[in-house]
Amino acid sequence: MRRDKKKNIGRKLLIQLHTNKFDVEENINYYSYKDFLKAKRKYLKYALEGSFNDHTNQLYQPRY
Repeated sequence: MRRDKKKNIGRKLLIQLHTNKFDVEENINYYSYKDFLKAKRKYLKYALEGSFNDHTNQLYQPRY
C-alpha cells in the first residue's frame, strides 16, 4: 500500500504545479465558474499528456 502512494506523489505534484500556473488572476477573472473548470481541465490534460517536445520550451526555465 505504501509503495502505491509513493508512485502517485510525482503525479500529484505535477498536477499541483500546473494547477497553480493556471490559477492566476487573469484566468479567474476572464472565465465564468463553469468555463473556468472546463478550461483548467483542458489545460491540465494538455500539460500532462502532451508530448515532451511540445512542452520543453514552455515548462523548463533555466536559472542563470
